[in-house]
Amino acid sequence: MPEEYRHGRFGTARLLSRRNKWLLLKCIRETTVKANRGRRYVQVSRAFFQLRQIIEYKARRAGHAVMLIDPAYTSQTCPRCGMVRKTSRRKNAHLYVCANCGYRSNDDRVAAMNIRGIGYETLDQLPR
Repeated sequence: MPEEYRHGRFGTARLLSRRNKWLLLKCIRETTVKANRGRRYVQVSRAFFQLRQIIEYKARRAGHAVMLIDPAYTSQTCPRCGMVRKTSRRKNAHLYVCANCGYRSNDDRVAAMNIRGIGYETLDQLPR
């Protein structure tokens, strides 16, 4: 029974879990950003910054915390053995194949798994 929240041009953010006062959101973007090639990064970055501000505001208002995770190398790191290798990710095919242990999955899924793992490690290091 997920709850849905409307966020204007950002589409719908679906609340998947309220466990332990942490929010797990699945954001669905309903519109595509149309921009020329030179300005595309700037426009998309601004939209994600605004979405982050909305999520942080809503979380604070509901008494939740938001944790920011650096996504560097998360799509190049194997979630099973931890090996980091740029060539393991086949960007055009959206495929990750670990050269060390042979683990295969979608590259975005691998990044999400690694971000989740970093988040859990960070939570475990917080004082209780």
